[in-house]
Amino acid sequence: MRLEIKKLQRRLSLTTLYVTHKFSEAQELADRIAVIVEGELGQVGTPEEIFLRPKAKIQGFIPPPNLLKVDRYEAIGPGLARAHCGKLVLLVPWEWGDSLREIAIMPYDISLSIYPPPAPGINKYKGRIIKTSPGRYTIQCQVEVEGHLLTVEIPCLTAEEQRLEAGSPVWINFNFRKLKALTGVY
Repeated sequence: MRLEIKKLQRRLSLTTLYVTHKFSEAQELADRIAVIVEGELGQVGTPEEIFLRPKAKIQGFIPPPNLLKVDRYEAIGPGLARAHCGKLVLLVPWEWGDSLREIAIMPYDISLSIYPPPAPGINKYKGRIIKTSPGRYTIQCQVEVEGHLLTVEIPCLTAEEQRLEAGSPVWINFNFRKLKALTGVY
């Protein structure tokens, strides 16, 4: 349905107001986003501005992304690159042209589990929880993975079922479709 709305917006040159509680939907559809927190305007900007630089006022609603510096990369197929970020090697969606400088991914777009992933090991790594910070519905985990400290957000129920706590060894999986290749100045 979002694709249809986007097509209509473009074809008819419509200005639209779309209300959602999902930042990913807003990113997909919007040229500009207004974030309202507790009835007040928290931040207005482009999806990229809000994604990369959320103001402190909205970080409870839209946390800052994990940013991984790319040391080197190589194109391995149309729309695909292998990025080396220290000891992490990730396959990322990337279009030819600009230099790949960083990779961004939101904390809720990284899966975390005590169980090893059943599929091949692409974008999957072992890590260790350093710290947990419980919220109302989710828990933020600081996870050390190959020398990187990542923030991962998981449902409270998952954390309880798997008895996740500081020191727990875990597996993480970077959601390929949610990895964002950052190429220029931002």
